[in-house]
Amino acid sequence: MEGFLEGRTNERPLFLYVNLVDTHFPYDHAELDDILHSERIGRSDIGSDRPKLVWEAYLNAVANVDRAIGRLLESLDKALGADAYALVVTGDHGEAFYEEGFLGHGQTLDRVQSRVPLIVRGVGGDWPEPLGLADIRGLLGRHLPGAHPTSHPTFSPSADRQIFQYMGDISRPKRIALRSLERVVSHEFAAGAPETPPEGFDELIHAWEALRNEAGH
Repeated sequence: MEGFLEGRTNERPLFLYVNLVDTHFPYDHAELDDILHSERIGRSDIGSDRPKLVWEAYLNAVANVDRAIGRLLESLDKALGADAYALVVTGDHGEAFYEEGFLGHGQTLDRVQSRVPLIVRGVGGDWPEPLGLADIRGLLGRHLPGAHPTSHPTFSPSADRQIFQYMGDISRPKRIALRSLERVVSHEFAAGAPETPPEGFDELIHAWEALRNEAGH
């Protein structure tokens, strides 16, 4: 990215997306530095009988990603100026480390796999809670025109706000959920219709149907 920024010759608005994947399974590879002096692992070392080893390898990958973000910011500061850009750092999903007996993601819509970091700098405005990644584009579009380098969001919890989640294709998902600050209503389609639907189940199904219709299914 340094070369791209150094060769940039116009003043048009710039959007950069950088995907850092080192914290993905298998959490270690030859290009990662041993920042935390943890034991290096290979795929054959990963198992539920060695959770501490896997967790420490993951933390070392996180340290490498953290350092990479720092270097990216240094490049942006040098090329654009420290006060000339806004920044959002986030992730697409959480990761389970045997808390419920399994490793990875894409298996449930629980709290561990649903929560991700969100760091925002240089953008203000009122941001609702809870929010999902699908909300971020609209929030940036709304608040970037008035952005200031020292601004940051004000997060406003809302008891009535809910996030719809699904796994798989929206037309035939494996699991769906409605998540608010206080509760989660979820359904796994392979389990069939519940004999006693939980509170909020009809609302969950209606939210799914509305999204299916919106997507043209």
